[in-house]
Amino acid sequence: MNYAVKLGIYSGSDPRLPTTWSGTPANLIGALEKHGDSLPCYHAEPSLGRGLAATFLERASPASALFSKIGARHLVDNLTRYFHQQGCDTVLHISGEHLPHPGCDTRLRHMVFIDSTFEQFLMPWFKERYQRRSRVVKCLLDIEMRRRNRCYRESLASIDHFFVTTDWVRESLVSSYGIAGKRITTCYTGTGNISRIATIRDSAHPKILFVARHNYLNKGASLLLEAFRLIRKKHEHAGLVLVGPDRAGLGIPESEERVIVHPFLEWQELERLFNSASLFAMPSLYEPYGLVYLEAMKCGTPVVCSSTGGMSSIVRDQDCGWILDERQPQKLANILDQALSDPDKCVAMGHKGQSFVEANCSWEKCAEKIQRVCAG
Repeated sequence: MNYAVKLGIYSGSDPRLPTTWSGTPANLIGALEKHGDSLPCYHAEPSLGRGLAATFLERASPASALFSKIGARHLVDNLTRYFHQQGCDTVLHISGEHLPHPGCDTRLRHMVFIDSTFEQFLMPWFKERYQRRSRVVKCLLDIEMRRRNRCYRESLASIDHFFVTTDWVRESLVSSYGIAGKRITTCYTGTGNISRIATIRDSAHPKILFVARHNYLNKGASLLLEAFRLIRKKHEHAGLVLVGPDRAGLGIPESEERVIVHPFLEWQELERLFNSASLFAMPSLYEPYGLVYLEAMKCGTPVVCSSTGGMSSIVRDQDCGWILDERQPQKLANILDQALSDPDKCVAMGHKGQSFVEANCSWEKCAEKIQRVCAG
């Protein structure tokens, strides 16, 4: 390869599969291998019994401390042996799963590529999952979350360098985990296959676009629908296009006008929508990153995102969209009203977002930053 170390790749699932983490590991590996050798890869494949045991313990109680600690150490020891056998001296962990633990083999350098920290994603996710449980379960959950966060903090001390998708993650590593800024590189990611194409944005009949293949409720489909209904009378020619959700699941009657639902679209049609929409909105409950926002920005479409994820730092810094601070229908409706009332501002924001993506967001640029750190 172009640098003097032998790099290995670890991911919780097969990193070469395009379905793992929306293709992030596969795309990154492809960019790293473009000018060098094939990279050894390792991923966790728990046995059926181990998977069932983990499921049982997770459902029985959030306090599965002993099992998770032993399992994680066993896996890290196995991947360390594997990469030693492959002649590697550096491992890039793609995701924050199964990081090295204190006392593990230190002959390998460990680096990590993440889109969020434990406190940014997993802690809020667990709290949301168990919010309707009893007070006792919530107490156990709080104890378990603090324990896991301590383990996570200990693991971070063993990481040589951090590659993060946004400055939002950098800020958490520095302020919450005491990681020195010189050990962190913001490298963003590449985008998907959506490209900028010549098309006309109809400002007289603006379209608001939402795209989410999975978990569309958590990604804000129903919230966006409520907000659109609040501004529909004022913006009587505007339309809402939802790609991915189920009409019945959102309770949208067939007779409802100017709300179009596509459970599935061919790639070319989806690309046309990204390029013709006046605004892309996905007010997710949790969204550490989100390639779909970058795809919209790549097409010159301004975006609306929630303040709870990493995209907020890009949107705020680049002034290429709006940030929803409170997930309330009227708050979102106010943003939609602002956007639809000022098409010139939308165009300007779209240009800023497009320039940012073109300058910073490619798998080749991401790989180059990783190579430079490895070479140093």
